[in-house]
Amino acid sequence: MVTGHNGGTFEFSTPKVVAESFQEGLVILNLDSGKYFDAGERLVPLLEALTTGTSLSSLTSGLDALEAGVASDVEQVIEKLLEFGLIREAQSQTKQADGDICATILAAGQSFFLESHDDLADLIAADPIHDIDPITGRLTK
Repeated sequence: MVTGHNGGTFEFSTPKVVAESFQEGLVILNLDSGKYFDAGERLVPLLEALTTGTSLSSLTSGLDALEAGVASDVEQVIEKLLEFGLIREAQSQTKQADGDICATILAAGQSFFLESHDDLADLIAADPIHDIDPITGRLTK
């Protein structure tokens, strides 16, 4: 079980976090830190299930029934997402995972891919009116 959470459902930590789906995955941006995260493979359908009301506890048990040991991978990636402030526990009604959701997650790849990037942090955290030189377009602070 994910530390400090009841196995319910989650949501993105809006308004400080935004997420956008692309053909190959999902990009999650933390506006407070300026870091962005590339989510791929199994993590994309897992997040879709969790952010649309499917409970974490039903997902971990359903996934583990199909592929032994995968529940610990799910719990580890959820811990990382919480640690980075990308998701938070939602107060919405939960639904149980069905076999189709679990099969879709497992078919999406081999891992719950999450990669952090901070190469644009200075630009993302910049105040576009006050921190950018109007002539050069460069960060002034």
